[in-house]
Amino acid sequence: MTTETIAPEIGETQSPTVNTNVRNESFYLQRFKNCVDDRGYANHGRIEDTNFSCEIYKGFAIVTWQQEWNTPTQGVTRKTFNNYVWEVGGVFDNLTSLGWISQGCVATGYGAVSLEQTIKKARKKVDLLAELYKHKQELQGLSHANQRRISYQNDTPLYNALVGDVVAISAFGRTRLGKIVKLVGSRFVVAYMTPSNSHDVHYKTLPLTHLYPKD
Repeated sequence: MTTETIAPEIGETQSPTVNTNVRNESFYLQRFKNCVDDRGYANHGRIEDTNFSCEIYKGFAIVTWQQEWNTPTQGVTRKTFNNYVWEVGGVFDNLTSLGWISQGCVATGYGAVSLEQTIKKARKKVDLLAELYKHKQELQGLSHANQRRISYQNDTPLYNALVGDVVAISAFGRTRLGKIVKLVGSRFVVAYMTPSNSHDVHYKTLPLTHLYPKD
């Protein structure tokens, strides 16, 4: 791990800027725990116990918050598990404190069965994120390319498409250029970014009839 530069004191919330240092598990875990304490998230009257864990998996930090809740039946507790995912090396690594617990997250999740199941679900989500974020630099360029608006009356969808193809899709009310990163059955997972956000990679799972030529 590279040596970290001196950061502002915990408790300050800064605007994110690009950070060239790689953070480790203890950084994400302590930052999250500080936010929970500082913002009073754990001060719910029914929370009896709370535990935290963190792992870095495929370039993403997964923080899991386990809570034990007192139920109306005396002596019975209920456990819940929430996970929060940050991109390691992403822009929000520069924040040494969070304004809210999910600030900068690329994904969140919930579980009520077991810690193991919750982490397994988080890893499955990260498997997809890792595939999407591999194309981040290319997607940033595509997001700024001039693209005419799709006309559903006049434009013809693609008759064939392959993983790796660049296609035009409709997302956030506009035509976007995206890249097919994987197939799920007969549907295509298309990764894309927006010109106003150079950090987050989005995706849509679409049938072939919703994919259009890039030109």
